[in-house]
Order: sequence, then structure tokens, then C-alpha cells
Amino acid sequence: MAIGSKKSLGRLVRARRVQLGMSQRELGRQAGVTDSAISLIETGGTQSVTPNVLHKLAEALQVPIDDLLSPNMQLQAVLADTVKGLAEALR
Repeated sequence: MAIGSKKSLGRLVRARRVQLGMSQRELGRQAGVTDSAISLIETGGTQSVTPNVLHKLAEALQVPIDDLLSPNMQLQAVLADTVKGLAEALR
């Protein structure tokens, strides 16, 4: 995975995880990685994500693996984060 796309993938993972109502721990359990690894992925703090982990994340997040790397999903993730932030601000 290219270094420039780490944060985009992280936003996608976080947005879909939140959409599904999952904690980082639950996603990590389903994907076979630690919650710390999920946190690193979501913040772009990891140097690489292996194809095996991407596959497991896609399964756990109930999306095709291609969607994790698709520009449309990136836009949806950013929009989902924005909507969530606005909803929290209005509470």
C-alpha cells in the first residue's frame, strides 16, 4: 500500500467500523489483529497493511476488498465522519 494512502484507508476503516457500531477491539478480534493494530491503521500510523490483513478487514467490515481502496469509498468515509461530527456537535 502506498504511503500516501494510509490515512485514506484509515478513514475508511474507521467510518465503516463506526457505521457498524463496532469497537476497535471487536474489529480487531474479527480481523485477527489487536485493537492497537486497528488504531494504528485508522490513524495512518502503520508503515504497511498486508494483503492478508486487508482481506480480513474487508470481511469483518462486510465490504468487498476493492471498496477499501476505492476513491468512492474514501469520499463516503470522509462524509460519514463529517456527518457524525456534526451530529455530535448538535447534541
